[in-house]
Amino acid sequence: MSYDFATLQICPHRIIDDLVVLEEPMRNSVVFPVRPVNDDVTVKIDGTVIPKMGSSGIVPVVFSKLEPYRIVKNVSDLVYLQINGAIQRIELTPGAAVSALSLGRYLQSKTNDAIFKVRNGHIVMEAVVGKSATFHDPRIEDKFATLPDTTRCLAAYSALGITPGRTSKSKAGYPGWSIEFDANLQQTSLVFNDVIPNLNPVIQLSYTTVASYCPRCEGSSYEYDYRVKDSSFETVRNSDLLAQELDKFIFTRLGSHFKWRWMGSNIMDRIGGKALGAPGVVDLDVSNAFNVYQNIKSQQASLFAGQNVTDAEFPGSIRSISSQSQPNDPTIVYTNITVSNRSLLPVQLTRLISTPDPFTALVAPDGTGPYMFRG
Repeated sequence: MSYDFATLQICPHRIIDDLVVLEEPMRNSVVFPVRPVNDDVTVKIDGTVIPKMGSSGIVPVVFSKLEPYRIVKNVSDLVYLQINGAIQRIELTPGAAVSALSLGRYLQSKTNDAIFKVRNGHIVMEAVVGKSATFHDPRIEDKFATLPDTTRCLAAYSALGITPGRTSKSKAGYPGWSIEFDANLQQTSLVFNDVIPNLNPVIQLSYTTVASYCPRCEGSSYEYDYRVKDSSFETVRNSDLLAQELDKFIFTRLGSHFKWRWMGSNIMDRIGGKALGAPGVVDLDVSNAFNVYQNIKSQQASLFAGQNVTDAEFPGSIRSISSQSQPNDPTIVYTNITVSNRSLLPVQLTRLISTPDPFTALVAPDGTGPYMFRG
């Protein structure tokens, strides 16, 4: 059974990592190139995802030892907390099995310049914004650790899993943001709560839009692209393969392929030409492309037996083809094709060809057809 990578996909209308620039002179907002449909927006600045409430740069200090902690009086009950250079002496409450929550609350009561949390049985210290918090190493002053307080402190660090000299730093990161719509300018902006610290930030937006604004499918709700599913590219076989390959023949310009000059049709070259008699010309182009495609599949079946061309994917015949110009716009031609495979099962194709813009996708007035092209 032969196959091809699936290219026809339902478009999610999701714009990924759209690059935008700050608006001058305020430099606190960016304009969406395409209007978002909701506030489900992902904002990246210099590759970092920024939540709606903003972010801060925090380097925490994590106690490596898991609770409970054994704190012995006059043996392992002393720590030195240094905030921006000022050293604070903190004597711990002794206990044979001190919980992380209890010890964290005790340490929190001793300072407002650091925040103590408990994560999975470990104590985590985070300095508040604009501060640095360090578990001071007493050996800086007492090089040989001969003083009793130095011994008590180092023993406490060992019992709690603190690396002497480890520092937590916190600095202002990126500001929060909100989405605003300007009815006068008819544009949607993402406005930051404050100025971005970086002079030339790389700002990327990911968001969902509606079909009529979508640059991926241009309004058709379908796009042509590879998709990965279960760590492998999605594939098409049988009648789905027939429909996809026939699309390639119909909408590839004849002679444009670098290797297979016979692949394609003249339909795209009709765009911008005379509309008089266009339906008959389109019918002829489709028929010629089908005949070439059928001949190629016959060669594939006879010369490459290992590919096993199935009855469902083999183009049997064109059951019907009907192209009609629109009464109010003769430059638009709707084409309905019914192709049967060798299993004698019909494969319905509905396409649209028009001028002057070949890649603006539309939906047929009666809603028929999975996807069409305006040419």
